Amino acid sequence: MIFYPLITINNSIARYIRMKKYILLVAVCGLLAACDPEYTLDFSVSNDAPKDLTIRSYRVDRLDSIVDSQVYTVLAGKTPTVDAWYGIGSLSLEEARDMMRRQVWRDSVLFEFSDGRQMTFRVDSMVTDGPYDFSSKRYDYLEMTKKGHTYYGSLTYTVTSADYDAAVQP
Repeated sequence: MIFYPLITINNSIARYIRMKKYILLVAVCGLLAACDPEYTLDFSVSNDAPKDLTIRSYRVDRLDSIVDSQVYTVLAGKTPTVDAWYGIGSLSLEEARDMMRRQVWRDSVLFEFSDGRQMTFRVDSMVTDGPYDFSSKRYDYLEMTKKGHTYYGSLTYTVTSADYDAAVQP
């Protein structure tokens, strides 16, 4: 009976030491995350076409049924930010393009001008010089620059008069 209180005290001390290790581990992980810089990347669409533009992007399933859609309106001559991404760490141009493809353009995109002309693009098509052609000169990537503790950058896609000319009436 004399050893029972000593065993209880030893177990309590052991639990206290283990708990202290876990708290220290959580604190170190939190400090490491706080040291990593943040980033903000804006995605914009510039409309150089003579008509206002409505962009409809769709996510489809294996049967080509629409699962999700998103709509952006871009007035002629304007360049609005249509989406922005925030995160911790850094973001390369390739990662920015991949996020833009998944989050903004999705699986297919419809450009519809205010007079009814339309253009459709799909991620699996071989169309060059469209929104899925990231080697196109239509993309302008503003390199990430650091302001304070945050990196800022932008990726802009330009819709041109040639797009308007190539669009067809439905």
